[in-house]
Amino acid sequence: MTETFLIDSNSFMTPYRQYYAFDLVPSYWKELSKCIESCSLVLLDKHALK
Repeated sequence: MTETFLIDSNSFMTPYRQYYAFDLVPSYWKELSKCIESCSLVLLDKHALK
């Protein structure tokens, strides 16, 4: 069984703004993208809940 993690948008905003800008560390964002595509990382969309 694969674990799935539900994360908040701050998990993307803070790293982008302070540590891992897209152009400085593209490998960080590629790995996050892979996790999202494989459904091991899920973002909550509060607009979809309405």
